Amino acid sequence: MEWFNVLGIVVTVTAFASYVNQRFLKLPSSIGVMVFALALSLVHILWHQYGMMTEGTPFVDIDVADKVLGTIDFQTLVLNFMLGLLLFAGAVAIDVDELASEKWPVAAMAVIGTLVSTFGVGYLTWWLFSSTGADVDLIYCLLFGALISPTDPIAVLGIMRNACVPKKIELRVAGESLFNDGISVATFLILLGMAGGTSELTASSVVGIVGREMVGGVLFGLLIGSIATRMLDRSEEDELKILITLALVMGGYALASVLEVSAPLAIVIAGLLVGRRRAFNHVDEHGRLSPTATFWKLIDHVLNMLLFVLLGLEMIAIKFLFSDLLQGIAVIPVVLVARFLGILVSRMFHGVRRAFRLRTVFFMTWAGLRGGVSVALALSLPDWLHRDRVISVTYCVVVFSIVFQGLTISDFARWLRRCEAREDPSIVGHEADAEAGERA
Repeated sequence: MEWFNVLGIVVTVTAFASYVNQRFLKLPSSIGVMVFALALSLVHILWHQYGMMTEGTPFVDIDVADKVLGTIDFQTLVLNFMLGLLLFAGAVAIDVDELASEKWPVAAMAVIGTLVSTFGVGYLTWWLFSSTGADVDLIYCLLFGALISPTDPIAVLGIMRNACVPKKIELRVAGESLFNDGISVATFLILLGMAGGTSELTASSVVGIVGREMVGGVLFGLLIGSIATRMLDRSEEDELKILITLALVMGGYALASVLEVSAPLAIVIAGLLVGRRRAFNHVDEHGRLSPTATFWKLIDHVLNMLLFVLLGLEMIAIKFLFSDLLQGIAVIPVVLVARFLGILVSRMFHGVRRAFRLRTVFFMTWAGLRGGVSVALALSLPDWLHRDRVISVTYCVVVFSIVFQGLTISDFARWLRRCEAREDPSIVGHEADAEAGERA
């Protein structure tokens, strides 16, 4: 099937899912379209499994979904196209000065928390599989830990905006989700090389990969962000500004990949530099954003909806076994426990402890949503013995994370605000105003 036909089908399904969600389901937009797509996938699987539709049915071809998903290279689409655009859209919308005030908690969670979670998931999953009789090498479990530990910036930024979360907590979780991709990808590459026998775990190799990915990504992001900012300051037409930002994201992401530095980290840094310009997020006297900011807000919304629909439809392409489904359900609490430990360890560092009260640790654990990045990394694994199992377990964790955790974040946030209000009654009015603004 031609790619433009596939695009047309996916956009149509996304628009219909968004409409059904707005009129009937009334769930948060990202969750609603994914639930709709999951329902479509389940119906498709039941048709094939139990023959609820015959091959000669004239009004529908039950193989359309297989043809569409067979044309889509999900991991390439997410990691090489959507991720850069969505990271930039999220970064330009963040107040850099406010984020700077939370720099130590964000840095601790993005680096230390992600590493602790990676090895925590790896060892706990290895013990779980071994106790159930599944013969899985530790290196594969660590590889799973690397791909499932980073919180997905697309899922987090999309859902946190509607959760009425206290501002400082939102900044920590959002900032962590933007920055932890660099360390997680570097860890993933190291473990992938070890699993394939192409590299050994040595101090020099770890320092080399992490240094190239993270430091190189930051420096490259500062370079292209500074160039783009100077060009934007000297441009008058809104159409040209939009084109410059598009070139920054798409061209910068591609060049970062060629240079073998962290493309996601580079785009986040560049986005923060561009978003820091007052003219970018300027609101006029009529309450309207600048055309460039409006364009990226639209890109953020449309690509989010497309990605969550694709995540729901991807269930059709995954080869689920009943044993994999049970293991996926069993791994969900393991991932949550490992994230809790990661945040708890991050809390121990100087200057960070006071920013992480225990109830905040519980909330951040639940708010650590996984999404398309984890699924894309799982699909990028070579065709090894346990690849299908890793993909199935990853998908189970992602679906639980987005649907169940995503739907209950608002309730958790209200509990967190009530706790803080009891200690500091002066924040009650502020938080009430913020919640009313979010609902509006």
